[in-house]
Amino acid sequence: MPQLFQVQFLSYGQSQRPHPTDSNIIYRVDCSRLPPPPHHLCEVTTGLDVETAEAFWTRGTNNEYYHRVVGEINKALHVAWNEKNKVVIVAVFCMLGMHRSVAMADRLAKHFARFLGLSVLEPRHLDLAARIKRQRERVLKRERVRIVDGGEGEEGEVTKRVGNE
Repeated sequence: MPQLFQVQFLSYGQSQRPHPTDSNIIYRVDCSRLPPPPHHLCEVTTGLDVETAEAFWTRGTNNEYYHRVVGEINKALHVAWNEKNKVVIVAVFCMLGMHRSVAMADRLAKHFARFLGLSVLEPRHLDLAARIKRQRERVLKRERVRIVDGGEGEEGEVTKRVGNE
């Protein structure tokens, strides 16, 4: 069976909205109300990290929502198939575009990649690169450097923030 159209999964947050394309169908998935992964994971990882994705998917409401979205996307794909559209965009939103939407877009892409007649493109994560950079900068700023005072041999703590030199 020839591939009639492509499916592109995008994840994004508030700062990066998908730009209009030549796609006739854009299906939006809103993950902003789903429970996020634990805070300690969100501080240092993204939805691409196995531990964070697993923590996200262990919450029952997130799996229930995923299965509902799969059914809705199936319907959208049938509409696209019947209308002979060339590209279908599935845009997955959450507040930061780093955890929930990334985990959801990746899982959906893997699921739909198994369908005949579909060319599922590698998921694109619009906010991820910029957010990872900012996340790393925040972590570095919070680290404290411990300096030993060599003059008197006394140990003193200096609260110098790394990266603000």
